[in-house]
Amino acid sequence: MAGVGDKAMLLQKLHQALGFGAWFGFNWDALEEALFDPEDRSGPERVLVVTGFQGFRERDPAAAEVFVEILCTVAGNPGSGLRGAVLVR
Repeated sequence: MAGVGDKAMLLQKLHQALGFGAWFGFNWDALEEALFDPEDRSGPERVLVVTGFQGFRERDPAAAEVFVEILCTVAGNPGSGLRGAVLVR
């Protein structure tokens, strides 16, 4: 997440890194849905590793808080394939 300064940049970076389809709506609801129910359900359970998180948190603390809440919600749901996230400075 180096250089990611706001919500729009974060969503764009995740869209690219995680290969979300053209349907991705670039909003918090779309992110939650994409993390919860990926297009390929046959894959293994996942743990998302996010590097450069501290810098993002400093640049946009409100967006960082919502992002963490989404990660916790999705990873905490047994029906999701996301088992957790590691947020690296």
